[in-house]
Amino acid sequence: MAKTEQVLSIFLASPGDVSDERSRVDAFVDEWNELWSEDIGVHLRLLRWETHAYPAVGADGQDVINTQIGDEYDVFLGIMWKRFGTPTGRAVSGTAEEFERALARYRRSGNPQLMFYFKNADPDAGDDAAQLQAVRQFRCKLAKDGLLYWEFISPEQFGQLVRVHLTRHIQNWAKRYRPSPSTPPATQGELANRFNGYLHNVKKQGVVLADITSQFAKIHFEFITGNSRRSAQARAMSDEQLTAEFRMLTLIEMANAMGRYADAAERLEADFISAFSVFVESVLGAASISIAFPAAPTKSLSHALVELRRKLHPVYGSTRNFITQLATVRPQLSGVMVASNERSIAALGKFREHVRFGECMLLESEKLFNTKRRT
Repeated sequence: MAKTEQVLSIFLASPGDVSDERSRVDAFVDEWNELWSEDIGVHLRLLRWETHAYPAVGADGQDVINTQIGDEYDVFLGIMWKRFGTPTGRAVSGTAEEFERALARYRRSGNPQLMFYFKNADPDAGDDAAQLQAVRQFRCKLAKDGLLYWEFISPEQFGQLVRVHLTRHIQNWAKRYRPSPSTPPATQGELANRFNGYLHNVKKQGVVLADITSQFAKIHFEFITGNSRRSAQARAMSDEQLTAEFRMLTLIEMANAMGRYADAAERLEADFISAFSVFVESVLGAASISIAFPAAPTKSLSHALVELRRKLHPVYGSTRNFITQLATVRPQLSGVMVASNERSIAALGKFREHVRFGECMLLESEKLFNTKRRT
């Protein structure tokens, strides 16, 4: 018997400075259709002006796009960073007009679902102040309109966020519009095996991520302890014992320790990013299977998500303390040690942001399973 696929359409709207983020939405849609559309019966269709608009005449270019793309899509996905866009004949920018049209339709009919993301990476010097201000004002307007938007700082963060959020929309959409799946026993067994494989990876990567946070604490403790030992040793010596040779050896030892700290911090930060990416992919795989296989044992997976979030929560505060302690050491340093100290503080700062983002992602991921069986 031929399988029937329902089509869920996503309209992607943005100014022209978020091409990396737009490509990640495109990649998710391609991946979903390749891996899941046949099993789950939901095919994603991405609408972009680059692929769905063609030369024609209208009141202006935006009017042509509006006419050709139309309003019959299920999800509106907007992204902004530093560019707001140029006014049309009807709105302050093309993206703003597309959003207003989608919002008006949502208020009339409850569709499309609205998703908006703002990139908060530091703008480069010389950016158009008026454009930045327009983006900020638009963000405030969205909040007043009742829209919960999300912020991110890198294409990687956006890619993970939008994958989780779109998967949630697919779950909810499938429950409302897709016929209840009739999965043969053989296929159920295959899906169960795949789900268990994803569950295994989630638990495995959860252990890896917790271990990385422990390693950060260990290298910091070893450095601070070693630095305190050297300081105490110097204080216990008389002026005669504090020879130039001893001072030089102490500086060399401290420089080596600071360099090892910086190397380890940068390595662990990269390890955390890599492990968390695998973790999110496994969570999304399990969530996708649960759409076609409602009997999937999601309780154990939900528990793993909660446990990892609880382990990450105190790390954000402790990492801040690590940064403060490293900053207090800095006046004692010189030359190459200052550079190593700056590298360590930078890596800890990035790691702290990854931990904060990881907590947010875990909260969002838990919703993939907590809402799965709601009607």
